[in-house]
Amino acid sequence: MLDKEEAEELKRCVRAMYNPTNSGVIHILEEVIDRETGYSEVQEALEESVKLQSHYAKLLNDYDGGKRLSFDSSHDWIKRLRQLKKEIGCGG
Repeated sequence: MLDKEEAEELKRCVRAMYNPTNSGVIHILEEVIDRETGYSEVQEALEESVKLQSHYAKLLNDYDGGKRLSFDSSHDWIKRLRQLKKEIGCGG
């Protein structure tokens, strides 16, 4: 699986290989790259959301001594979500 930077480099190559008048072909190939790499705008938004949540969890823990969880990445957050689903028995 490609990471975000590798996917973007592949897209740049696709754009360089095809004439801009073939925008439909370029668009389709870019969608395939995104699908095959597992990267999308939704993934990027989730990454940013997890960063923000983790930042506030740390701030609140410092403030009141709480034990809120923070996560290094959306992958860690998803792993925890799956674990919780198994613990409470609601799929996953």
